[in-house]
Amino acid sequence: MKKTIQTAVTTGALCLAAQGAGARAEALEYRPGDETPALRRGAAEAGCQPRTWAVGRSATSQRMATNAAIEAWRRKVAAHFGPQYAAWPQAMGRDLSCPPSDHGYVCRASAMPCLSR
Repeated sequence: MKKTIQTAVTTGALCLAAQGAGARAEALEYRPGDETPALRRGAAEAGCQPRTWAVGRSATSQRMATNAAIEAWRRKVAAHFGPQYAAWPQAMGRDLSCPPSDHGYVCRASAMPCLSR
């Protein structure tokens, strides 16, 4: 069920990338209600791409883990859509999740990449 929903809201390439994360793939599932229809419509009108997720490396501080997640998101977006979409501040529906783990923090960044202005 999770893979069906994920496939419906992201491109096949992004699904494969998320599934390739192995044990981290479960952390990348789509939660119904993450985006409103208005947000998706506005993102499409702004020339944005589908929501993209990335998980950064573990860090001892939340700030370092946040920076790592955003950088991982930027690299993934640049690889899939081109560097013109990789500006985090231009993305719509930005979301950062940074739960503490046994080894510090691991953050997940997700957003709909949009063309840099």
